[in-house]
Amino acid sequence: MNKTELYNEVLSYIAHAQLWHRMRIYTPSIELNDLLLGMMAAEGKVVRYFGLPETLQFTTPLQFLALKDDFELGDIKTLLDELEQEAIRYFAGPVLTDLQILEKAQRERLNIDDVLPALSHPIRADAELDELYHEQFLNGRISAEDLLSHTRMIAIKGYPIEQITDDTDK
Repeated sequence: MNKTELYNEVLSYIAHAQLWHRMRIYTPSIELNDLLLGMMAAEGKVVRYFGLPETLQFTTPLQFLALKDDFELGDIKTLLDELEQEAIRYFAGPVLTDLQILEKAQRERLNIDDVLPALSHPIRADAELDELYHEQFLNGRISAEDLLSHTRMIAIKGYPIEQITDDTDK
């Protein structure tokens, strides 16, 4: 993707996000799923352009820009410049292993959407994994090693979360 395509991707994202934001009040959520999934895919394309993981830390500026009341086209350049600076900081920082990322997440009680996308096997949280993360992992009932093992199973083999929670309850 070149800079022009990136710019167009952000502009398209903003249009879709503004449409979603307006429609969500009057439209059943099931009808908005495709729009939301398209927005998430666009967020991913934009942050991956800079080599960043799809964490809330890096996608939130896109969301704020999309909902900005006084949005101007120049704001896209500002956003892209900010993401470029974030990428420079990100790559200048220490390289953490997946285990270190999870240990930090547990210690600092980080949001799941800032953690899972940063792993070497990024996955998106569903309701069950969100509950496993918040109720068991952040509360110290399972270790970072256990959660890492579980997320790898999901990423590689697509195991349903029920198998994971059954194992941890024993």
